[in-house]
Amino acid sequence: MKVSYSGFNFDLSTDGIIKKVIDFQNNTHDRNMIDSLSKSMDSLKVLPPTDALKVLKQFSLNKDLPK
Repeated sequence: MKVSYSGFNFDLSTDGIIKKVIDFQNNTHDRNMIDSLSKSMDSLKVLPPTDALKVLKQFSLNKDLPK
């Protein structure tokens, strides 16, 4: 919406306030899910793939050693 008044020109248009609010809510939901998953992984003490591979390689090497 464009408004002209006494030589002043104003553009009052928006990109869509409802879309912006919905996008914000969706992003908030996504951030909350990531935080929740991160906390769950921390509580399970899940190893990153590189550390897990090191453990599996060590296990593979040790299984053939005499006990």
